[in-house]
Amino acid sequence: MKDALLVAAVSAKPVKITPVAGLKQLTLENWREPDSSSAAFCRVDVEHGPVGMLADDWAQLILGVDVSPRAPEEIRTLFAVGRGTLIYGWFYYPLYSVGEDQLHRVAERAVAHRFTELGGPSRTKTFADRIEWLNQQGVIPHGELPRWDAIRKIRNMGSHPTLQRVGPPGDALTTLKILARGIDQVLGLAP
Repeated sequence: MKDALLVAAVSAKPVKITPVAGLKQLTLENWREPDSSSAAFCRVDVEHGPVGMLADDWAQLILGVDVSPRAPEEIRTLFAVGRGTLIYGWFYYPLYSVGEDQLHRVAERAVAHRFTELGGPSRTKTFADRIEWLNQQGVIPHGELPRWDAIRKIRNMGSHPTLQRVGPPGDALTTLKILARGIDQVLGLAP
C-alpha cells in the first residue's frame, strides 16, 4: 500500500512554488545545501581574525547546550525539538527563528509543569499568572520577573505571528542558552 501511495504522489502534477522575497527558495537540488544567509556568519579567532563557520561548528555550539538530564522527559523532548530545529537553520535560515519560538513554548511548559507540581491554584490558567504565582512562591526570583515577562511576550509573538520573524543564528544561540538556564531554574534543577 505504501508503494501505491508513493507512486500516486510521484505522478501528481508538480506544485508551483511562489518565491518569497529574501528567503532561500527550496528545491530538490538545494535543500541539503547551506542557506547562503547562514554561511555568511563567522566567528572571531584571536590568532586568525574572522573565520567562516561550517555546519559542524554551529551544531557543536548548539548541541553543547541542554536542559538538565533530571528535567521531566516531556520538557527534555520538547527542548530537543527546538534545539534540533536550530541546527537545521544552517540549511534553511528561518528555522533559527522557528526553533527559538519552540524554545519559548518549552519555557512556558516548564512553568506550567512546576506550577502544577507545587499545587498552584486551578483557577490560574495564563502563562503570566503562573509566572507571578511562581514568583510569589520564590521559584522565580523578583529580579528575574522582567526576563520571564519578555519570554512570555516573545512566546506570544511566536505562537500568534502576523509575519515570519527571521533572526540571526547568534541570537538563536543566546536564546538557547538563556532558556536552558531559565528552564532548569524554574524546575528547581539549576546548579
